[in-house]
Amino acid sequence: MLDGRYAWGSLDVGASRQGFRHYRLVVFPPGVTASERRRIRLARSWPTWGAVAFTACLSILCTALGPWTGLMASTALWLSSGILVRLRAGDVATRVRTLSVVLMDRHHDPRSAERIALMADVAERLTHADRLLQEQKISAACHELAWGLAYDLLALGQSAHPSTHG
Repeated sequence: MLDGRYAWGSLDVGASRQGFRHYRLVVFPPGVTASERRRIRLARSWPTWGAVAFTACLSILCTALGPWTGLMASTALWLSSGILVRLRAGDVATRVRTLSVVLMDRHHDPRSAERIALMADVAERLTHADRLLQEQKISAACHELAWGLAYDLLALGQSAHPSTHG
């Protein structure tokens, strides 16, 4: 699960709920190792698993230690785990590029349309390079080059729209 579907990052498309659709593209810097990717994914998912761990610790420790001591111990464990996974992710986590777009149904926003087009272009380039690598039509070095170009393209598109940083 921590390895993810793609070495380069992820593409998440949320189903339409209450008139909104959410799209998120995450692209890791080219050249990251598998262990770096795992640490980045673990740190980026900490808000979710950290909340679950906090709740579990809270219920166990409050029973064992009392309400206030259990709350303080759970909070300390929660914060410590967040700091630890962030430190373990290291500097490479700060270079991850993210593009998020939320669309409202039946509402056309030209800026959002541009962001979606950029996201689709970058995702297509990356998945196409993955396919070619899997079919052994390109080398790992060519795949890395395609990944780097898509990573840079995402940065260029984000600089045109500073509000797209995620």
